Amino acid sequence: MSECAARTQQFSPQRLFQVLSMVFLTLVTTSFLCQAGEEAKKSQIIFPEQGAVIGPASLPELERQAMAGSREAAHRLATYYAMIKLDNPKATFWTEIRVENGDKNARYDLGARLAVEDDQLSKIRARYWLNQVISDGPPELVDLAKSALQSLDDRERYRKTH
Repeated sequence: MSECAARTQQFSPQRLFQVLSMVFLTLVTTSFLCQAGEEAKKSQIIFPEQGAVIGPASLPELERQAMAGSREAAHRLATYYAMIKLDNPKATFWTEIRVENGDKNARYDLGARLAVEDDQLSKIRARYWLNQVISDGPPELVDLAKSALQSLDDRERYRKTH
């Protein structure tokens, strides 16, 4: 009798079943964990704010580019100040630069930003930009601009009655 056969005879059928079951469960578990790990890598949540981070050394160059007419640089700066630094005045400033640089989508962003300011002049300017979007803006922003105007009107009515 071979050595392997002799070892196999040492195991009872019940013990052999237990060992094979453990091997099977180990393989299934390992396979599942490997697949789960791959799925986790694929579905890793990345927050939009992560893309808005700008290193301090890059800021002056981006500012120069934006002031020289770069829509992309102005957009990155507006997003950085709005989402990372939470600096609304600077975010509004760079959104204005976006508009001046010809970014039609920025008109909605600027109108929406100005609509929530406290002063009446900002609200008047918000109406101007939101109406610009409604009259000739990108179709995907027209309904948003209408909704922002409606919200602005609702807040004004509420303010007058309270």
